[in-house]
Amino acid sequence: MRRIVALLAVFVAVALRAAPLPVTVLPADFLRGERPSAWPEGLTVLECWARWCGPCVRAMPHLESLHRELRDERVRFVGVNVWDQGTDAEILDFLAKQPTPPTYAIAVDRAGALPKALGIKGIPHAIAVRDGEVVWQGHPAKLTAERLRALRDGRPERAAPKPDPLAAVRDLEARADAAAAKGDWAAAADLQRQALRSLPGLPADCRETAADWDTPPLPPYAAPAAARTTSEGDAAPYAALVGPLPADDVPTLVAYWPNPFWIAKLTWATLAMLPERCVAKTLPYPHRTLTLAPETARPHLESLLAPLAWRKAPLAFAKEVDAALFGVSDRHNPPYVAYFRGGRLLWKGPLETLPATLRAKNPPADPESVRAAVADEAARTEALSAAFGRLVKATAPADRAKALAEVEAVRPLPRGWGALLMPHFLSEAWRAKDVPAGLARVRALRARFRDDAGALEMLRKVIDAWPELALEAAAEQSDLAERLGELNDRDDPAYAQAWFNVAAEDAARAGDPSRAAALRQRACLASPTACRLRQFLHRLPALPAR
Repeated sequence: MRRIVALLAVFVAVALRAAPLPVTVLPADFLRGERPSAWPEGLTVLECWARWCGPCVRAMPHLESLHRELRDERVRFVGVNVWDQGTDAEILDFLAKQPTPPTYAIAVDRAGALPKALGIKGIPHAIAVRDGEVVWQGHPAKLTAERLRALRDGRPERAAPKPDPLAAVRDLEARADAAAAKGDWAAAADLQRQALRSLPGLPADCRETAADWDTPPLPPYAAPAAARTTSEGDAAPYAALVGPLPADDVPTLVAYWPNPFWIAKLTWATLAMLPERCVAKTLPYPHRTLTLAPETARPHLESLLAPLAWRKAPLAFAKEVDAALFGVSDRHNPPYVAYFRGGRLLWKGPLETLPATLRAKNPPADPESVRAAVADEAARTEALSAAFGRLVKATAPADRAKALAEVEAVRPLPRGWGALLMPHFLSEAWRAKDVPAGLARVRALRARFRDDAGALEMLRKVIDAWPELALEAAAEQSDLAERLGELNDRDDPAYAQAWFNVAAEDAARAGDPSRAAALRQRACLASPTACRLRQFLHRLPALPAR
C-alpha cells in the first residue's frame, strides 16, 4: 500500500510540474537588444508592460536599478510591451522621455501571445525564467537583487530578519498614549512630536522644522444644550436605546453602527469615520448626533477614544437592536441613521442615502413636507436620468455642453457621475490624437470637478491610458493628486498622505523639485502621526506662542 501511495505521489508531482517554457514565446520584434535563439545561461526576467499602464511605468525605475546592479551577474531583463497598438517609434519615444529611461532589452508583443501562454490577466507582471523553466511570477515591485540571485542559483532566498522601520515610532506613540491616559497632555504632545521626527523617509527640511509644526487642531465637540425631551410615539424605541431625545427644533440623528467587526478595525487613521464625523460632513446646519454601537464593540471603542479630543461625544451601547428601527439591510455598510426633529421621526435608513431635502441648508421640519420633498426628488431623479442619457450620447462639444446644462438645470451633477463621464469628456481629443486639446480639457475638468474625488481619480486613470498625454501632463497629474490629498485630509490621514506623496513624485517628474519638496512636507503633515500630534496639542490648556 505504501508503495502505491509513493508511486501516486511521484505521478502527481510529475504531472503538476510546469512544462518548460520554449524560447519561441518571446516576440520576434525586439526594438532594443537581440532576440535569443535559446534561453541564456543564468536568469531571464520578462516584464510585461504597456504605455497606458501607470503602475507599469512607475515600476520601470526599480527594474532599471536592478538591471544596472545585476547585468554582469548573469541576470538579463527584457521589457515586453503587450496589448499596446503604438508604433515602434512611438514606444521608443515614450521610453526615451521617461525620467529614468530603461536601458535593458525591449520587445513588442502586440497580440499578447506571451501573457496568453502563461495565463496572465493583468500587468505589470514579471516572469523569471531559468533554463527554460518559470521559477517565479509576480509584481515587479517584489523583485529584489537578493531574490534574483537566489532564483538564478536555484537556492532558497535568505530569510534575513527585516528591521521594523516604524518600531521607534510605535514605541514613542505608545508612550504618548500612556501619558495621555494620565492626563499629561504636554508630555504626550512632546513624545508624539518625537515620533513625528522619527518617521522613516522624512525629508531633511521637514525633520528640522518638525518641532515647530503647529497645524490647526480639530474642532472640539460641543455638547448640545439641555432641551425639553419626549419619549412619546415613534421616538420611544430609540429613547430606550440612547436616552430621551430632545424635542426642540434642532435636527437630531441617532446613528447606528451595526457591525462590531468593522468597528474593531478602526484606528487612529480612520477615526474620522465615526458617525458624528460622517454626519458633520453631510449636514450643513446645526444638529446633534447620538451614536449607538453594539455592546461587543465597547472595549475597543472606549480604549480608542480615551485620548481623543472628541471622547465626550455621546456614545451608547446596546446588546440587541431591532434592525427595523434603522432600516438596516447590510451589516457591512454603516452607519444607519434615524432623523428626528421636534421629537418626531422624519426618516430612517443608510446615511449615504439620506434624501437631498434633508441635506439642504433649510430642511423641512414635518413628516408631510419630507414626504412631498422626497416624491419631488424622485421625479427630478427620473428627469435627470433622461438628461444624463442625452449627455452620454452627445459627441459634438456644443451638444455635450447643452446636455450638461440640461442635467445641471435639474440638479447639480451627482457624485459618481463625474467619474462615469471622464472618458466621454476626453474621447473627442483622444480620437483626434490632439494632445494640446486633451491638456486643455484636463485643466477644465480638473477645475469643474475639483470637489469630486471619484471624478479626479478617474481623470488620472484616463490620462494614464493616453500615453502621449501622460508624458505632457505630469504637472496636471501632480495637481490632481494634491487635490485628492486635500479632499481626504482630516478624514483619512493615511490616504491623504499617500496622495500628497504621489503628487510629489509627479512634480519631480515634471521637473519642479521645489514643489515636490513642499508636497512631501504636506504628506508628513497629513500623516496619522501628525494627526495624533494635533490631537495632543489640542488638549493643552494653551498653545505656546509661535
